[in-house]
Amino acid sequence: MQVAAVPQVIVPAPPPLATPRPEALIGLDPVQTEGLLGPPSAIREQSPATIWSYTTTNCRLDLFFYMNMASKRLSALSYDLKHQDGQSNDVLASQCLRQLTEARRDAAR
Repeated sequence: MQVAAVPQVIVPAPPPLATPRPEALIGLDPVQTEGLLGPPSAIREQSPATIWSYTTTNCRLDLFFYMNMASKRLSALSYDLKHQDGQSNDVLASQCLRQLTEARRDAAR
């Protein structure tokens, strides 16, 4: 009796997620933000802002949500992205945001 060979199924890796530019965070509501970055590591109130913090081993993102009086919804109006050594520039901000989105993607697996 011959046993048929089992064909190998190769599942391609998912394409890498595009890392949004830090400016793309502006205008997001909390649901959109959580969909992109996952739940924050901390939430604090600093009236009139609600601040969501995300941290990796190398950087920290603070995203500042304010109430939009017209829509009665929170939306992100500013952010602070810093490297662990306190530096902040466009390259480091993009690297930090990439780390955060990759951590979100890895957690979803």
